[in-house]
Amino acid sequence: MRNWQLLVVIAVGVLGLAAARTALGPDPQDPVSKLTLARRTDNAAYGRSAYSFRYATQDAAVHRNHIDLLYNGCGRLHVTAAPNSKNRIAKIAGKALRDVADLPTDGWQSQCIAPEKGALYVLDLDDGELRSRVTLLVTDVSDKEVKLEWTPFRGRPDGDAATLGICGGPHECAP
Repeated sequence: MRNWQLLVVIAVGVLGLAAARTALGPDPQDPVSKLTLARRTDNAAYGRSAYSFRYATQDAAVHRNHIDLLYNGCGRLHVTAAPNSKNRIAKIAGKALRDVADLPTDGWQSQCIAPEKGALYVLDLDDGELRSRVTLLVTDVSDKEVKLEWTPFRGRPDGDAATLGICGGPHECAP
């Protein structure tokens, strides 16, 4: 590799790392999705009362009951619907999805919350295999349904990410 090429690779890596460290909250490029959850009234299939952010759907044929949010009969949004779920949710200050700048340090709830119209939340999703976060804005609440807007949360990772170095030439891969 020539010196100028190496400098370009290093510069791109440094700029990318700097951007990753300063990119907090929702990315302006992420679409805002709208979601309506119907209050669950019986023990039948979840239907419109649940949502899977992992699969971005309410369709049980797609999510196969791997759901992350459930508007249950008690009138609360449950975040620990899956058996191995370690999901948690926290209310944060703000009035719009773009107001989220960082993860809250306290106020996390591990089971459910009472949804409030106009409230902003960060939902930390952890099923033991997949970990991600979304930002939620409750736009309306009634006894029958909750309306939400959501977008992925692109906050700071739990640790610093790194990039792979460039290979120096042909080599074998370990099994």
